[in-house]
Amino acid sequence: MMTAATQKKKKRKKKAKAPKVEDVEERKRREAAEKERLEREKMEELEERKKKLLKDAENQLMAQQKANEALVKLREQYLALDEEASKLGATSTRSSPMQIDEGGRRLFYILDGRAGFIHYPDGVACVLPSEIENGLRELPSKYGDDYDHNNTRRNKAYELHNFGACQFFVPKGAKWVANNHQVRKEKSHDIQHNLGALFSGERSLFGEDALRIASAFNTQGYGASDESTEMMIVGWTKALLQELGVDNIDASSIAKGCPSRRTLVRYEASLAADCMITVLQEIMEDGAKHFAIITDHGKRGGLEHFVKILVWSGWADEEKTKKVIKFHCLDVDTSAHDAAGCAEAVQKSLEEFSGLKDFKVTAVTGDAGGGAAVQNLLPALVKMGVVDEDAVKINCLMHALNKCLESAGQDTFGQQGVNSRTPFQLLYVFNQLWKAIKEEGGGKTKGKRYLDEIYAIVVDELLTNEQWQKEANINFKQAFEKFEKVLDDLEDLEEDAGIDDLVHFITETPSNIQDPVFSRWKTVMSCTRVVLNYWSQIYFVAVAVKQNQIYKKKHTSYLCTLSSTLLSLMKEKGTADKDAYYRPDNDEDLVIDDFNADLYLVEDQAQPPLKRNDTPIFYAMLLFFRGFGDIYFDDMFHFTMKDDPFLGEGSFGQISRFCVERCYIMHNLLSDIEKGNWKEWTQFQEYTRALEGVNNKDDFDKMTTIFFQRFRNVFDKHVAPCWRSDTILHYIIGGNPTLAKEFARWLVDYDVMMQDTDDENRDESDESYQFTDKTIDMGPFHYRTRAKKHVHINIKDCMQYLTADADRKVITSTPFVKSHWDQIQKLGMCEHVVDLLDEDSWGEDTRGNPYDFSALRDAIWNEIAIHSSHQQRCENYVQLAALVSKTRVGEVRRTLRAIILSTIIRPFHMWAKQEIVRRNPEKKAPRRVEGQIRGELLIKFVDQFRRKLNSAKRSISNERYDAIKKKLIDQNEKTSARYTTENMEKMKESLEKSTRRVTKAEEAAGFYDKTVMMSGG
Repeated sequence: MMTAATQKKKKRKKKAKAPKVEDVEERKRREAAEKERLEREKMEELEERKKKLLKDAENQLMAQQKANEALVKLREQYLALDEEASKLGATSTRSSPMQIDEGGRRLFYILDGRAGFIHYPDGVACVLPSEIENGLRELPSKYGDDYDHNNTRRNKAYELHNFGACQFFVPKGAKWVANNHQVRKEKSHDIQHNLGALFSGERSLFGEDALRIASAFNTQGYGASDESTEMMIVGWTKALLQELGVDNIDASSIAKGCPSRRTLVRYEASLAADCMITVLQEIMEDGAKHFAIITDHGKRGGLEHFVKILVWSGWADEEKTKKVIKFHCLDVDTSAHDAAGCAEAVQKSLEEFSGLKDFKVTAVTGDAGGGAAVQNLLPALVKMGVVDEDAVKINCLMHALNKCLESAGQDTFGQQGVNSRTPFQLLYVFNQLWKAIKEEGGGKTKGKRYLDEIYAIVVDELLTNEQWQKEANINFKQAFEKFEKVLDDLEDLEEDAGIDDLVHFITETPSNIQDPVFSRWKTVMSCTRVVLNYWSQIYFVAVAVKQNQIYKKKHTSYLCTLSSTLLSLMKEKGTADKDAYYRPDNDEDLVIDDFNADLYLVEDQAQPPLKRNDTPIFYAMLLFFRGFGDIYFDDMFHFTMKDDPFLGEGSFGQISRFCVERCYIMHNLLSDIEKGNWKEWTQFQEYTRALEGVNNKDDFDKMTTIFFQRFRNVFDKHVAPCWRSDTILHYIIGGNPTLAKEFARWLVDYDVMMQDTDDENRDESDESYQFTDKTIDMGPFHYRTRAKKHVHINIKDCMQYLTADADRKVITSTPFVKSHWDQIQKLGMCEHVVDLLDEDSWGEDTRGNPYDFSALRDAIWNEIAIHSSHQQRCENYVQLAALVSKTRVGEVRRTLRAIILSTIIRPFHMWAKQEIVRRNPEKKAPRRVEGQIRGELLIKFVDQFRRKLNSAKRSISNERYDAIKKKLIDQNEKTSARYTTENMEKMKESLEKSTRRVTKAEEAAGFYDKTVMMSGG
């Protein structure tokens, strides 16, 4: 254990060993003094080196100053010599303007706030003060060379800026801007200024171009009223301003600045006048001389319209490389219904065009019915001098063919009507039931879903309900077998498409079914196919609807009445035998037998024979009607709707050059049917089997005979005479090359025959001309799509039929044949077949000279192709006028919009499709241009129209333009105004000059009808 003394001793030793405080502080002081000494020595060394460097710099500056003085003297001597040389004609090396020279260097500088520029040659080492002074740019007059301005410039500070790879100084307070940015800013400022000015007045200040664009786009809204258009413009203007952040234009200014209804109407008239003069200019540029017109009287929405369309051949582009057929709707004004009144209306519509050089209407197309029928209208037009005295006519081929079907169908099967029991009434009742169900379901789209739900429930019930299956087998065995077979076939398909088709078949009803009336083309045949394909489903939809209505105690509802009527017609078998129809208390064994028959059908792929009363009478009739459509009518009618294969899309109705030969094709196939060959064709197999189960087979044998007879009678009355006439027969020259050559050879033979005799009255029938006896394929254009068959004809049979009643003397005297006889003669005498539209086929004559048929080829386009084969194009404008009239616009506005549509919108559709294909060559043209691309392309098309308009306006006087516009908007200029005035005058005249006569028809009967309650019953 350590004692206290020992501890104290250790502490003392430790303290003795520790350094003293005074010693530490001394050491630190000495170290600091040494450091200060070293720094002082280093500073002295640096100062010595600086003095040495300054001395060296002074020496170098002195040497450089002496060198500069020498350089200045040399520069002055050089400049003096340069100036003396320039006086002798040499080029000076000094340049004051600030252009970029090929050699030398450029000095841009700022000296006391003034800008300068000097250009000096390569190798020059110095610039004289005098050169710097001389290089200064002149000061602006308002900031001259005075003390204040010099002082301001001298004290101005600058900042360094970059412009791409270049550097430059800019005074503080200023900012440089690149040209493109500055232009945008200036434009933006101008736009903002113009925007404010546009809405600063008490009325709309939009310019002509802007209102022309608005009017063109406004024609897209056929059913939009002027008030709704006005409000849409105001609303979109406000939305646009708000989106742009423009908040200094109030609501009142926006409303005043947007075009009013009156402004829109006024510029609609201006745009229509613009369209007129543009069309006039286009006709002159096309060099057109031959014109055709299409006319049609129509009535839609209680309003009558007499549509007139002008047709001519022109160029598709400015390079004039491709021919097209062009159209212009003259107007849709009303007129009288007699031939003279319609002729006068046409004359008035053509006033602006008849003054064109060489303008001549040589062809007319119209309907064959009514007071303004084309056969009555053409003589009236010729008499008034509206058309050429040799003008020819075509009655609408679509109307003619439809009339054939209508007459044959109604004269054989009966017409539609209340209490009528005909197959066509069945179609009508079915469609009315379908529409009524959709209306109950909430309208078009919602109602379609509602109908589909009912349909799916019914089909599901039909697949499982034995009572329904029994009823189907008794009432329409063949149709129910077909229903089951379709299901089996679809179920057997393993592909996804088969499953999709199966789901569609059992859950969705057919859509877009129009009222089946003969006045609406193709609707009856289309509805027939729907009813036959869905016969079983339609029947039980009616059963379900009726049962539902009775369950809801609505026995007398419209739906219940329609369902009962449809069921009655679908079950009709033409007999009072109750065993022919389903009864709820029938024996169940019949169902088992029927299902065994169905199993036999599926296993052996054969159809068991039908027993008497198995087939509903109207089912059989509709099968025959559909078979005729499949084998004949559909293909013939579809042909009339085709585009010309050379002219392409948009030329529908301009296929007259093919219709002469098509007339024989229609006749020839109809002759085969009349011979009874149709009974063996697959298109009538279902009908042939249905006959096994009809109750009165003899009636059906008579029915088919009457049907074909009625069709032939109307065909020979309305179709064949037109295309076999002496004035139209030469159109065959533009069709099949083989037949064209045969026709030309036939005419040449007559010419030779007449030259060999002096008897001008000689009957050409005395000589029997022999046509070539050879069968040819008429090519893809005549292909029968529905029947899936190529068309082959015998040349001899064809030409003999077409020329049987022809008079070659009359044909050779027609203007077309007379004008182009030389080339027709060459065509007939040519040893090979010539395609007039293919120069490579023209070949050479016997002397080795190349044939030139260019004049005859051009005549096909200019004189034949312009003649429309039907008037469907007019029908489109009748529908347009009906849509426009819903907005309560009058006769003037309807015509204005028709003209704009004809000149801008209709051509736009064709151009837009072609533009889309041009942009995407691998894609097909859309059926309709929609969405953003439609808006983009319409803007571009309107811009193109504006350029055409500017060109047209330069070639027309203001007086004539105003006259055209006045005629368009003045109601008193309309034909209807004159007839109204005449009728009023006749009314006054009748009251003044005739006496009152009381007739038997207006005498009182001496009694009135009393109700049962009033009679005391």
